[in-house]
Amino acid sequence: MPVLVEDTGAIRVLTLSNPAKRNALTRALLLELRAALPDKASGEAQPIRVVVLRGDPAGKCFSAGYDISAIDEAEKDAGLDPIKAPADALECCPVPVIAAIEDACMGGAFEIAMACTLRVAATSSKLAMPPARLGLVYSASGLARFLRAASPPTVQRLFLTGERLGGAEAQRKGLVDLAVEAGGAFDEAMAIADQIANNAPLAVAGLLDAIRRVARPGGPTAEDVAAIDAARLRTVASADLAEGVAAFLEKRVPAFRGR
Repeated sequence: MPVLVEDTGAIRVLTLSNPAKRNALTRALLLELRAALPDKASGEAQPIRVVVLRGDPAGKCFSAGYDISAIDEAEKDAGLDPIKAPADALECCPVPVIAAIEDACMGGAFEIAMACTLRVAATSSKLAMPPARLGLVYSASGLARFLRAASPPTVQRLFLTGERLGGAEAQRKGLVDLAVEAGGAFDEAMAIADQIANNAPLAVAGLLDAIRRVARPGGPTAEDVAAIDAARLRTVASADLAEGVAAFLEKRVPAFRGR
């Protein structure tokens, strides 16, 4: 299977698995990635609260990018943008998605990582966007993902030079949220996922949606504000809030159920 799925409690680990080609992305792999994402927020019917995305360790990297050998006339006719739909799905996923990046994270794989909620990268990682070296103008939606995280000068240099960034430099430029020692990206991503999974699911889902709405260009619309207010009122009336307050007062760990 191009995407390995393993559920550990409330955390789903998705592994990009194409080790013979350094976990290169294919249309089949990307279709499986979309299908493996939860399609609704965590609750009793959907217990997954966080997703961690990584590359197969046998491939020795996160992903070398889209499989260039698969580019043929059919791919060109399709517009050479196989990344948009899965990246959109990641960006809109109703539960947080954390990318755990080791070694190479190139091209389309870098965009996939940018579509995730958070990115943890080893300092030894190599992150790059090589479309100029291949002779391709990148898509507007793909460029926008980078520009939402980093400054225009940073994105211009990244795309126009095709240079490789280490994890620490990518963090300084805003493209990575946390840089860790080599070999530690997955463990750190799992630790963050565990922190999120132990929080109230209704609050996490509401905050994730609210942050996305407020961060949109131009700020939140009246409809966005109404949706955020409605989500807030749901948490005010929730059993989870009552449990969170009781646990705080009783100095114990809360047992949230997502209702």
